[in-house]
Amino acid sequence: KYKITEEYNKRNKVYNFTIVNGSDSFKMTIKKRYVTKKRLITKIKKIKISNGYCLVPTGRKLDFYPVCIQDDTYKSYHLIKELKGKISNSYYKDVNTIDKLYDALDIRYLNKKKYLIWNYRYFYYLHNKKVEKIQLFDSDYYQIDLATQINKYLFVPNYDEGFSFDKAYVINMDNGNLEDWDLNVDISLESRILGVYNKSIYLLDEKNELLYEIVPHKMKIRKVEGKILENNKFKKYSIKEIINNNLTFNYNDDYNYIIKNNLLYLENSNTLLSNDHVSKIVYKEDETVYYLVGDNLYMFNPTYGNVLLINNFEWSFNNDNMIFIY
Repeated sequence: KYKITEEYNKRNKVYNFTIVNGSDSFKMTIKKRYVTKKRLITKIKKIKISNGYCLVPTGRKLDFYPVCIQDDTYKSYHLIKELKGKISNSYYKDVNTIDKLYDALDIRYLNKKKYLIWNYRYFYYLHNKKVEKIQLFDSDYYQIDLATQINKYLFVPNYDEGFSFDKAYVINMDNGNLEDWDLNVDISLESRILGVYNKSIYLLDEKNELLYEIVPHKMKIRKVEGKILENNKFKKYSIKEIINNNLTFNYNDDYNYIIKNNLLYLENSNTLLSNDHVSKIVYKEDETVYYLVGDNLYMFNPTYGNVLLINNFEWSFNNDNMIFIY
């Protein structure tokens, strides 16, 4: 009695399922390498909840999870408290917290990730339950808008130089190594990041009307013609068009997280992920998204639900480009 659509995205290596029940259409995305079998959902159990219901699909090869609708809103099953006693406990996994206090950082859980947290002159480098400091500047900088992460590398201009820079830093987030980079070009701080693609950062110097492709892991930089990434393909534009229309890269992604009415949603499935007042999405990696609620950094994924990671009182006042995760 359910209509199921099953699709596989080879580029992103994800399965997309749609389960239609009457006027309700549930969407589910699962990161997984392609398996040869089809019709992977073999059974669906329907469970009633207050003002709605949940569907619990099971099948072969993939780890399916419940999908729910309540009060005419699609919701993560982790937000449905009454569901916990009605489905297997295997759908709920706890995390092993750290509970470590370092300066102003209250660290609860790191999800096996490494973090760079900006503190105006230096970064805190969080890794494997340890915290180190990576010193960069002589003065305080509350905004480092041009600092950009691409894969495991963080590119940071030398803000100590003033209104422009010809030197930068590259931090390897995997091991914390810091390298100085002499760019051999002078770039205005009146610049902005158009986006990242593959292993490159694209920085637009608006003052001098120049576009640079920056490859941090090779410490290479070059001037390129105007172009914008649209749905994973580059399209040519003049530099003036990019500046005048404030163009930036846009991506075609199976996991597109958005903030709507101060709440966190997975846009692709229009699913509510958190009931908290979300101020900013910090980072995303497939089915996991990292976001700020006040001065608290959380993550969400279908396995663990919403988990508090780090508290930092400073994020109540300043949270722009302050947190990088690898």
